[in-house]
Amino acid sequence: MVALAMERFNGTPGRAVAQGVKLGRPKIDSATERKVRRRLAKGMGILKVAKSLGIGTGTVQRISKGRAMSLRGAVFLLHSAAASAVALVYAAWLQGCADHQRLPRA
Repeated sequence: MVALAMERFNGTPGRAVAQGVKLGRPKIDSATERKVRRRLAKGMGILKVAKSLGIGTGTVQRISKGRAMSLRGAVFLLHSAAASAVALVYAAWLQGCADHQRLPRA
C-alpha cells in the first residue's frame, strides 16, 4: 500500500513535465520589472511600488536586491583589491625589516 502511494507521488512531477505542464510560480514580464526598477530609482518605497503594479512586495524586494547584489559585488571586488595592495605593502615592509634585522616587536 505504501509502496503504491510512493510510486504515485514520485511519478507525478515527471509525468506533468512530460505533458508540458509548467511547474513553479509564473515569471514576471520584463516590462513590469523595468517599471519596478524605474520606480525604485525615483525613490518610491517597496510597498507603494508593489501596490501600484499589483505585484507582491517579495517580488519587488527580489528585483531590488538583484540590482543591489551587483553593486555589492563591485564593492567586494574593490575591497579585495585594496586588501591585496595592503598585504603587498605589508609584506614588502616585513621583508625590509628582515633585511635590516629589525623585526617589529609583537
